[in-house]
Amino acid sequence: MSALGVVIPGTNITPIVERVFSEKRGDDQLPVIKLGTGLIQSGDTPNDLVVGVISARLADAYKVDLGSSSPAMLNFTGFDGTTKKNRPNLAIGDVVFARVSVANKDMEPELVCFDSENRSEGFGEVAGGMMYACSCNLSQSLQVFDNPVLELLGKNLAFEIVVGANGRFVLNSNKPIDVIRIANILLGSSTNGMTWVAERIREIARSN
Repeated sequence: MSALGVVIPGTNITPIVERVFSEKRGDDQLPVIKLGTGLIQSGDTPNDLVVGVISARLADAYKVDLGSSSPAMLNFTGFDGTTKKNRPNLAIGDVVFARVSVANKDMEPELVCFDSENRSEGFGEVAGGMMYACSCNLSQSLQVFDNPVLELLGKNLAFEIVVGANGRFVLNSNKPIDVIRIANILLGSSTNGMTWVAERIREIARSN
C-alpha cells in the first residue's frame, strides 16, 4: 500500500480516502481511516452557520475564507434587501456570519446571510470583537443552545459571541481583557472540564 502523507485541519482528504479505499489489504479488508479533531473534509455541510473573512471582491460576489482548502462564494443577492442601487459594501478582511446554502465536492460552497426562513437578523458583517480559531468539535458544541460552558459564563460575565461550525468564533465585551479571559476558558474547556471552567470564572469575577 502506498504511504500516506500528513493532513492538517483544512486539508482536502477526498483524494487520500479514494486512493486508500481503492486498495485492498492481503486479508481483503478495507482499512479504517480515523479523522482527528478539527479535520475538515472537502466542502461544508448545507445549512451550517459559519464565520468567514472576506478575501476578495468580485463584480457581483465576495470570496470568503472559511479556513478550509477552498474559498466560499457570497453573492450580493445573498444579502437581504439587495438591489442594483443597494449593494453590500464589505472590505477585504471584514468578518461575516453566514449560512452555507450550497455545498458539494465539485464546486465552491455558496453562502447567504439569512436563515432557511429568509430571516437576516444576526447575519452579515460581524463588527467589533476578536476572532479565534478552535477545533470544529468545540465550535459546534458551542452552537448548542444549552451549552453548559456558555451558560455558566453568561451568568457571571457580560459578553457577546458569534460561533461558526467551521472552527471559529468571535467574542466581544465592554472589557477587552475579559475577551481574552473568556476566550482562554472556551479554548481550554474541552480538555479541562467544567470544574476547571468554574474555577477560572471565579478568578475573573474576583479580579473584576
